[in-house]
Amino acid sequence: MDIFQEVLQRLLERTVGAGKAVRRKRMVAQSAATEVGGVEAGLDRELTGHRMTSGSLLTGRSAAVFTVHLSRSRGLVATGGADGTVRLWHAEAPDGGQVLAETGNAVHSVRFSADGTMLAAGGNDKQVRIWDLSGGPAAARLLPGTWRHHAYVLALAWSPDGRHAACAAGDGRVAVRDPGSARTLWETKVKAGPLGVGDIAFSPADGGRLALPAWRAVSIVEAGAGQRVLSLTTGKHNVDSVAYSPDGKLIAAGVSDGTVRVWRVADGTAAHTLRVHAPMAYSEGEPVGRVTGLAFAPSGRFLASGGWDGVVKIWRAADGALLREVEPGRGVVHALAWSADDTRLAVAAHDGVAQLWSIS
Repeated sequence: MDIFQEVLQRLLERTVGAGKAVRRKRMVAQSAATEVGGVEAGLDRELTGHRMTSGSLLTGRSAAVFTVHLSRSRGLVATGGADGTVRLWHAEAPDGGQVLAETGNAVHSVRFSADGTMLAAGGNDKQVRIWDLSGGPAAARLLPGTWRHHAYVLALAWSPDGRHAACAAGDGRVAVRDPGSARTLWETKVKAGPLGVGDIAFSPADGGRLALPAWRAVSIVEAGAGQRVLSLTTGKHNVDSVAYSPDGKLIAAGVSDGTVRVWRVADGTAAHTLRVHAPMAYSEGEPVGRVTGLAFAPSGRFLASGGWDGVVKIWRAADGALLREVEPGRGVVHALAWSADDTRLAVAAHDGVAQLWSIS
Protein backbone atom coordinates (compact mmCIF):
# COMPACT_ATOMS: atom_id res chain seq x y z
CA MET A 1 0.00 0.00 0.00
CA ASP A 2 1.52 3.36 -1.05
CA ILE A 3 1.41 6.66 0.84
CA PHE A 4 -1.68 7.86 -1.01
CA GLN A 5 -3.64 4.73 -0.12
CA GLU A 6 -2.53 4.93 3.52
CA VAL A 7 -3.70 8.54 3.83
CA LEU A 8 -6.96 7.80 2.03
CA GLN A 9 -7.60 4.77 4.23
CA ARG A 10 -7.15 6.80 7.40
CA LEU A 11 -9.53 9.47 6.13
CA LEU A 12 -12.13 6.95 5.00
CA GLU A 13 -11.97 5.08 8.29
CA ARG A 14 -12.56 8.34 10.15
CA THR A 15 -15.30 9.74 7.94
CA VAL A 16 -17.04 6.75 6.40
CA GLY A 17 -16.75 4.65 9.53
CA ALA A 18 -18.42 7.34 11.58
CA GLY A 19 -21.11 7.73 8.95
CA LYS A 20 -21.82 4.04 8.45
CA ALA A 21 -25.40 4.21 9.70
CA VAL A 22 -26.14 7.17 7.43
CA ARG A 23 -24.76 5.33 4.41
CA ARG A 24 -26.67 2.14 5.17
CA LYS A 25 -29.90 4.10 5.38
CA ARG A 26 -29.24 5.65 1.98
CA MET A 27 -28.20 2.38 0.39
CA VAL A 28 -31.70 0.96 1.01
CA ALA A 29 -33.00 3.11 -1.85
CA GLN A 30 -31.15 1.27 -4.59
CA SER A 31 -30.89 3.40 -7.73
CA ALA A 32 -33.64 5.70 -6.47
CA ALA A 33 -34.11 9.24 -7.77
CA THR A 34 -35.77 11.99 -5.76
CA GLU A 35 -37.28 14.82 -7.76
CA VAL A 36 -36.57 18.26 -6.36
CA GLY A 37 -37.79 20.17 -9.39
CA GLY A 38 -37.01 20.94 -13.02
CA VAL A 39 -35.08 17.83 -14.13
CA GLU A 40 -36.06 14.16 -14.64
CA ALA A 41 -33.47 11.44 -14.00
CA GLY A 42 -33.64 7.70 -14.56
CA LEU A 43 -31.08 4.91 -14.43
CA ASP A 44 -30.25 3.96 -18.02
CA ARG A 45 -27.69 1.17 -17.63
CA GLU A 46 -24.82 -0.07 -15.48
CA LEU A 47 -21.34 -0.83 -16.78
CA THR A 48 -19.97 -3.83 -14.90
CA GLY A 49 -16.69 -5.59 -15.43
CA HIS A 50 -14.11 -4.14 -13.05
CA ARG A 51 -12.84 -7.08 -11.00
CA MET A 52 -12.79 -7.46 -7.25
CA THR A 53 -9.30 -6.90 -5.85
CA SER A 54 -7.68 -7.27 -2.47
CA GLY A 55 -6.76 -4.32 -0.30
CA SER A 56 -10.05 -2.42 -0.30
CA LEU A 57 -10.02 0.71 1.79
CA LEU A 58 -13.49 -0.08 3.14
CA THR A 59 -14.29 -3.77 2.97
CA GLY A 60 -11.09 -5.73 2.29
CA ARG A 61 -12.08 -6.32 -1.36
CA SER A 62 -12.83 -3.67 -3.92
CA ALA A 63 -13.67 -3.16 -7.55
CA ALA A 64 -14.06 0.58 -7.07
CA VAL A 65 -14.45 2.62 -10.25
CA PHE A 66 -12.42 5.72 -9.48
CA THR A 67 -12.86 7.57 -12.75
CA VAL A 68 -15.22 7.87 -15.72
CA HIS A 69 -15.31 10.09 -18.80
CA LEU A 70 -17.51 10.35 -21.89
CA SER A 71 -16.28 11.15 -25.37
CA ARG A 72 -18.01 14.26 -26.67
CA SER A 73 -18.09 13.02 -30.26
CA ARG A 74 -17.78 9.23 -30.50
CA GLY A 75 -20.32 7.70 -28.11
CA LEU A 76 -17.64 6.10 -25.96
CA VAL A 77 -17.23 5.79 -22.20
CA ALA A 78 -13.86 5.25 -20.49
CA THR A 79 -13.46 3.93 -16.94
CA GLY A 80 -10.58 3.10 -14.61
CA GLY A 81 -10.47 1.68 -11.14
CA ALA A 82 -8.94 -0.22 -8.27
CA ASP A 83 -8.42 -3.36 -10.36
CA GLY A 84 -5.81 -1.52 -12.43
CA THR A 85 -7.68 -1.77 -15.73
CA VAL A 86 -8.54 0.95 -18.24
CA ARG A 87 -11.77 0.04 -20.03
CA LEU A 88 -13.55 1.43 -23.05
CA TRP A 89 -17.29 1.00 -23.57
CA HIS A 90 -19.86 1.86 -26.24
CA ALA A 91 -22.44 4.02 -24.47
CA GLU A 92 -25.31 2.54 -26.50
CA ALA A 93 -24.31 -1.10 -26.18
CA PRO A 94 -22.08 -1.75 -23.15
CA ASP A 95 -20.96 -5.38 -23.17
CA GLY A 96 -18.30 -5.76 -20.49
CA GLY A 97 -15.97 -3.18 -21.93
CA GLN A 98 -12.83 -3.40 -24.01
CA VAL A 99 -9.75 -3.62 -21.77
CA LEU A 100 -7.14 -1.18 -23.08
CA ALA A 101 -4.61 -1.79 -20.30
CA GLU A 102 -3.98 -3.82 -17.18
CA THR A 103 -1.60 -1.62 -15.23
CA GLY A 104 -1.36 -3.66 -12.04
CA ASN A 105 -2.10 -0.51 -10.01
CA ALA A 106 -5.19 1.57 -9.29
CA VAL A 107 -6.20 3.92 -12.14
CA HIS A 108 -7.34 7.32 -10.85
CA SER A 109 -8.02 9.33 -14.02
CA VAL A 110 -9.14 8.79 -17.61
CA ARG A 111 -9.76 11.67 -20.01
CA PHE A 112 -10.75 11.94 -23.68
CA SER A 113 -9.41 14.83 -25.72
CA ALA A 114 -12.06 17.31 -26.88
CA ASP A 115 -12.35 15.70 -30.33
CA GLY A 116 -12.40 12.17 -28.88
CA THR A 117 -9.42 10.97 -30.88
CA MET A 118 -7.13 10.46 -27.86
CA LEU A 119 -7.55 8.98 -24.40
CA ALA A 120 -5.19 9.50 -21.47
CA ALA A 121 -5.05 7.40 -18.29
CA GLY A 122 -2.94 7.57 -15.14
CA GLY A 123 -2.75 6.12 -11.67
CA ASN A 124 -0.66 4.58 -8.91
CA ASP A 125 2.07 3.26 -11.21
CA LYS A 126 3.15 6.92 -11.75
CA GLN A 127 2.66 6.64 -15.51
CA VAL A 128 0.44 8.37 -18.05
CA ARG A 129 -0.61 6.31 -21.05
CA ILE A 130 -2.17 7.85 -24.15
CA TRP A 131 -4.07 5.98 -26.86
CA ASP A 132 -4.83 7.15 -30.39
CA LEU A 133 -8.51 6.35 -31.05
CA SER A 134 -8.77 8.05 -34.45
CA GLY A 135 -9.29 4.65 -36.11
CA GLY A 136 -12.00 3.60 -33.66
CA PRO A 137 -11.86 1.52 -30.47
CA ALA A 138 -10.90 -1.68 -32.25
CA ALA A 139 -7.83 0.04 -33.69
CA ALA A 140 -6.80 1.81 -30.46
CA ARG A 141 -3.04 2.42 -30.54
CA LEU A 142 -0.90 3.14 -27.49
CA LEU A 143 1.36 6.08 -28.25
CA PRO A 144 5.08 5.56 -27.64
CA GLY A 145 6.86 7.49 -24.94
CA THR A 146 4.70 6.69 -21.90
CA TRP A 147 5.22 9.44 -19.33
CA ARG A 148 6.63 8.77 -15.92
CA HIS A 149 5.59 11.18 -13.18
CA HIS A 150 7.20 11.93 -9.82
CA ALA A 151 4.40 10.32 -7.82
CA TYR A 152 1.06 8.55 -8.27
CA VAL A 153 -1.02 10.31 -10.95
CA LEU A 154 -4.36 11.52 -9.60
CA ALA A 155 -5.74 13.81 -12.30
CA LEU A 156 -5.47 14.47 -16.04
CA ALA A 157 -6.80 17.19 -18.35
CA TRP A 158 -6.53 18.09 -22.03
CA SER A 159 -6.19 21.61 -23.36
CA PRO A 160 -9.23 22.59 -25.50
CA ASP A 161 -7.25 22.22 -28.73
CA GLY A 162 -5.83 18.82 -27.73
CA ARG A 163 -2.24 19.98 -28.19
CA HIS A 164 -1.31 19.71 -24.50
CA ALA A 165 -2.12 17.34 -21.66
CA ALA A 166 -1.73 18.12 -17.97
CA CYS A 167 -1.19 15.63 -15.17
CA ALA A 168 -1.31 16.22 -11.42
CA ALA A 169 0.11 14.01 -8.71
CA GLY A 170 -0.05 13.17 -5.05
CA ASP A 171 3.07 15.20 -4.23
CA GLY A 172 1.51 18.44 -5.53
CA ARG A 173 3.44 18.52 -8.79
CA VAL A 174 1.64 19.49 -11.99
CA ALA A 175 3.17 19.01 -15.43
CA VAL A 176 1.99 19.99 -18.91
CA ARG A 177 3.35 17.94 -21.78
CA ASP A 178 3.23 17.46 -25.52
CA PRO A 179 1.21 14.23 -25.93
CA GLY A 180 3.01 13.26 -29.13
CA SER A 181 6.58 13.51 -27.88
CA ALA A 182 5.91 13.28 -24.11
CA ARG A 183 8.17 16.33 -23.75
CA THR A 184 7.54 18.36 -20.60
CA LEU A 185 6.61 21.93 -21.56
CA TRP A 186 6.47 23.26 -18.03
CA GLU A 187 6.03 22.09 -14.47
CA THR A 188 4.94 23.63 -11.20
CA LYS A 189 4.20 22.53 -7.65
CA VAL A 190 1.38 23.61 -5.35
CA LYS A 191 0.81 23.04 -1.66
CA ALA A 192 -1.88 20.41 -1.73
CA GLY A 193 -4.19 18.86 0.84
CA PRO A 194 -3.68 15.39 2.36
CA LEU A 195 -4.92 13.62 -0.79
CA GLY A 196 -2.67 15.53 -3.20
CA VAL A 197 -3.87 17.34 -6.33
CA GLY A 198 -6.93 15.24 -7.04
CA ASP A 199 -8.37 17.23 -9.94
CA ILE A 200 -7.31 19.71 -12.62
CA ALA A 201 -9.09 21.81 -15.26
CA PHE A 202 -8.01 23.95 -18.21
CA SER A 203 -9.89 27.19 -18.84
CA PRO A 204 -12.26 26.23 -21.67
CA ALA A 205 -11.88 29.17 -24.05
CA ASP A 206 -8.16 29.11 -24.78
CA GLY A 207 -6.59 26.74 -22.25
CA GLY A 208 -4.51 29.62 -20.99
CA ARG A 209 -5.05 28.83 -17.31
CA LEU A 210 -5.22 25.77 -15.09
CA ALA A 211 -7.35 25.42 -11.96
CA LEU A 212 -5.88 23.20 -9.24
CA PRO A 213 -7.11 22.05 -5.83
CA ALA A 214 -4.65 23.37 -3.27
CA TRP A 215 -4.27 23.70 0.48
CA ARG A 216 -7.55 25.34 1.57
CA ALA A 217 -7.90 27.06 -1.80
CA VAL A 218 -8.31 26.75 -5.54
CA SER A 219 -5.10 27.88 -7.19
CA ILE A 220 -5.36 29.24 -10.75
CA VAL A 221 -2.06 29.33 -12.64
CA GLU A 222 -0.92 30.45 -16.08
CA ALA A 223 -0.75 27.37 -18.29
CA GLY A 224 2.43 28.55 -20.00
CA ALA A 225 4.60 29.12 -16.97
CA GLY A 226 2.85 27.91 -13.84
CA GLN A 227 2.68 31.39 -12.28
CA ARG A 228 -0.23 31.74 -9.87
CA VAL A 229 -2.67 34.44 -10.94
CA LEU A 230 -5.55 33.88 -8.53
CA SER A 231 -6.19 32.06 -5.25
CA LEU A 232 -9.78 31.35 -4.19
CA THR A 233 -9.71 30.51 -0.50
CA THR A 234 -12.00 28.07 1.32
CA GLY A 235 -11.27 28.84 4.97
CA LYS A 236 -10.27 25.79 7.03
CA HIS A 237 -11.21 23.25 4.39
CA ASN A 238 -9.32 21.62 1.53
CA VAL A 239 -10.47 21.29 -2.08
CA ASP A 240 -11.01 17.88 -3.68
CA SER A 241 -12.50 18.72 -7.09
CA VAL A 242 -12.66 21.66 -9.52
CA ALA A 243 -14.60 22.47 -12.69
CA TYR A 244 -14.86 25.42 -15.08
CA SER A 245 -18.21 26.34 -16.58
CA PRO A 246 -18.14 25.87 -20.39
CA ASP A 247 -18.08 29.64 -20.99
CA GLY A 248 -15.20 30.03 -18.55
CA LYS A 249 -17.04 32.61 -16.44
CA LEU A 250 -17.50 30.43 -13.34
CA ILE A 251 -15.32 28.02 -11.46
CA ALA A 252 -16.68 25.49 -8.96
CA ALA A 253 -14.85 23.62 -6.22
CA GLY A 254 -15.86 20.61 -4.14
CA VAL A 255 -14.76 21.34 -0.57
CA SER A 256 -14.06 18.92 2.28
CA ASP A 257 -16.86 20.36 4.45
CA GLY A 258 -19.40 18.93 1.97
CA THR A 259 -20.09 22.19 0.15
CA VAL A 260 -19.57 23.34 -3.42
CA ARG A 261 -18.22 26.88 -3.74
CA VAL A 262 -18.76 28.75 -7.02
CA TRP A 263 -16.82 31.91 -7.94
CA ARG A 264 -16.87 34.40 -10.80
CA VAL A 265 -13.58 34.04 -12.63
CA ALA A 266 -13.39 37.69 -13.74
CA ASP A 267 -12.95 39.11 -10.24
CA GLY A 268 -12.80 36.11 -7.90
CA THR A 269 -16.02 37.02 -6.10
CA ALA A 270 -18.34 34.36 -4.69
CA ALA A 271 -21.37 33.47 -6.80
CA HIS A 272 -22.92 30.60 -4.77
CA THR A 273 -22.18 28.31 -1.85
CA LEU A 274 -24.16 25.09 -2.26
CA ARG A 275 -24.85 23.10 0.91
CA VAL A 276 -24.42 19.92 -0.98
CA HIS A 277 -23.42 16.74 0.80
CA ALA A 278 -24.17 15.71 4.37
CA PRO A 279 -21.13 15.42 6.64
CA MET A 280 -20.14 11.80 7.23
CA ALA A 281 -18.30 12.71 10.42
CA TYR A 282 -16.73 15.57 12.33
CA SER A 283 -13.05 16.22 12.95
CA GLU A 284 -12.11 18.68 15.69
CA GLY A 285 -15.65 20.03 15.54
CA GLU A 286 -15.53 20.60 11.77
CA PRO A 287 -17.73 18.67 9.29
CA VAL A 288 -16.08 16.25 6.89
CA GLY A 289 -18.04 15.39 3.74
CA ARG A 290 -15.82 15.28 0.68
CA VAL A 291 -17.17 16.27 -2.73
CA THR A 292 -15.12 14.11 -5.09
CA GLY A 293 -17.24 14.41 -8.26
CA LEU A 294 -18.00 17.75 -9.90
CA ALA A 295 -18.98 18.49 -13.51
CA PHE A 296 -20.69 21.27 -15.46
CA ALA A 297 -22.95 20.11 -18.29
CA PRO A 298 -21.59 21.08 -21.73
CA SER A 299 -24.47 23.51 -22.28
CA GLY A 300 -23.58 25.29 -19.05
CA ARG A 301 -27.13 24.87 -17.69
CA PHE A 302 -26.38 22.30 -14.99
CA LEU A 303 -23.74 21.51 -12.37
CA ALA A 304 -23.59 17.98 -10.97
CA SER A 305 -21.92 17.05 -7.68
CA GLY A 306 -21.29 13.79 -5.86
CA GLY A 307 -19.24 12.63 -2.90
CA TRP A 308 -18.57 10.28 -0.04
CA ASP A 309 -22.21 10.36 1.08
CA GLY A 310 -23.17 8.44 -2.08
CA VAL A 311 -25.59 11.12 -3.32
CA VAL A 312 -25.55 12.92 -6.70
CA LYS A 313 -27.16 16.34 -6.97
CA ILE A 314 -27.94 18.37 -10.08
CA TRP A 315 -28.02 22.15 -9.71
CA ARG A 316 -29.02 25.02 -11.98
CA ALA A 317 -25.68 26.65 -12.69
CA ALA A 318 -27.06 30.16 -13.09
CA ASP A 319 -28.40 30.54 -9.54
CA GLY A 320 -27.46 27.39 -7.62
CA ALA A 321 -31.04 26.08 -7.35
CA LEU A 322 -31.26 22.34 -6.61
CA LEU A 323 -33.07 20.58 -9.46
CA ARG A 324 -32.64 16.88 -8.75
CA GLU A 325 -31.21 14.51 -6.18
CA VAL A 326 -30.18 10.98 -7.17
CA GLU A 327 -29.09 8.11 -4.92
CA PRO A 328 -27.30 5.58 -7.13
CA GLY A 329 -27.14 3.11 -4.23
CA ARG A 330 -23.57 2.13 -5.06
CA GLY A 331 -21.57 3.73 -2.24
CA VAL A 332 -19.07 6.57 -2.49
CA VAL A 333 -19.31 8.60 -5.72
CA HIS A 334 -15.78 9.06 -7.04
CA ALA A 335 -16.38 10.90 -10.32
CA LEU A 336 -19.04 12.33 -12.64
CA ALA A 337 -19.12 13.11 -16.37
CA TRP A 338 -21.73 14.48 -18.81
CA SER A 339 -22.49 13.51 -22.37
CA ALA A 340 -22.13 16.19 -25.04
CA ASP A 341 -25.89 16.83 -25.27
CA ASP A 342 -26.59 16.99 -21.50
CA THR A 343 -28.87 13.93 -21.73
CA ARG A 344 -26.64 11.49 -19.82
CA LEU A 345 -24.68 11.67 -16.60
CA ALA A 346 -22.07 9.01 -15.84
CA VAL A 347 -21.36 8.09 -12.22
CA ALA A 348 -18.23 6.22 -11.03
CA ALA A 349 -18.98 4.36 -7.79
CA HIS A 350 -17.03 2.56 -5.11
CA ASP A 351 -18.62 -0.87 -5.51
CA GLY A 352 -17.26 -1.46 -9.00
CA VAL A 353 -20.06 -0.11 -11.17
CA ALA A 354 -20.25 2.89 -13.46
CA GLN A 355 -23.82 4.03 -14.07
CA LEU A 356 -25.32 6.00 -16.94
CA TRP A 357 -28.32 8.11 -15.95
CA SER A 358 -30.71 9.62 -18.48
CA ILE A 359 -31.34 13.30 -17.80
CA SER A 360 -34.25 15.28 -19.26
